Amino acid sequence: MKSIISFVLAMQLLFQPIAGLADINDKSFIYEHSPEIFVDYTKPHELTDTEKAYVAHAGGVLMGMTGLNCLEAVEKSYARGFRLIEMDILFTEDDVPVMYHAWDGDNARLFGKKPFTVYSSEEFKSFKMVYLWHQLTLDQMVTYMCTRFPEMYLVTDTKGNNYYLMNVLKERYPGMEKRFIVQVYTRDEYEYAVQKGFPNIIYTLYRTDDTKEQVLDFCRKNKVYAITTYSDWMDDNFPETLNAMGVYTYIHTVHNPREYQIVKSHLYQGIYTDGLFDVNS
Repeated sequence: MKSIISFVLAMQLLFQPIAGLADINDKSFIYEHSPEIFVDYTKPHELTDTEKAYVAHAGGVLMGMTGLNCLEAVEKSYARGFRLIEMDILFTEDDVPVMYHAWDGDNARLFGKKPFTVYSSEEFKSFKMVYLWHQLTLDQMVTYMCTRFPEMYLVTDTKGNNYYLMNVLKERYPGMEKRFIVQVYTRDEYEYAVQKGFPNIIYTLYRTDDTKEQVLDFCRKNKVYAITTYSDWMDDNFPETLNAMGVYTYIHTVHNPREYQIVKSHLYQGIYTDGLFDVNS
């Protein structure tokens, strides 16, 4: 009975209009609509070694299209065995977090809207996505994590204010910290994520000015869950040294089997992929 009530409350939350998030400390949204929905799903799924090795990039591929961050892409990736699903998160004109890559060409590509325009949350929710797929707000994505995708971890990626995003994740979804794998782009952001209580933090290097030596020194001094880098950093010593420290190593983004074999030969442990193959195959 309790699970049925939680499911009904989750559906109410899913379709409830979202107010702006100017006051991120206001938890009334959660408590008005469901005092139990998030608490019921705070215990994370224990990842297998195979599940840990593959991250679905931007929700995953769908009908050959990538960078979608939509419900149907997540649904397909989850069915293919992905449990780590990375999604882009941006903020609307009224500061509501939505699962979206960029207010640029994606506006036209996915919605037929004017590019390089930041829209409000109500406008974003009203858009009709290609193939009638469903775009998501962060509230909706977390609700689905508590209902349809109970074993999913959300790996965050934002080109917006990462400090603000971490505040939203912490304050708006109490108890869910273990199911968010927060990507940070600077050492200062890492320290802030630790202060906010996120246990699994990925230091992703595509924006950093740090050298390999600085990254290694930082990992020696801190409990970093994982490092994500790209092919320009690919050599044998770097991932091997990190692995010896207990730091998991990922490469992004791998698109074909040949790239995957090269990555494995350089001792990286995992990959981000749009959907190279089924994880559970």
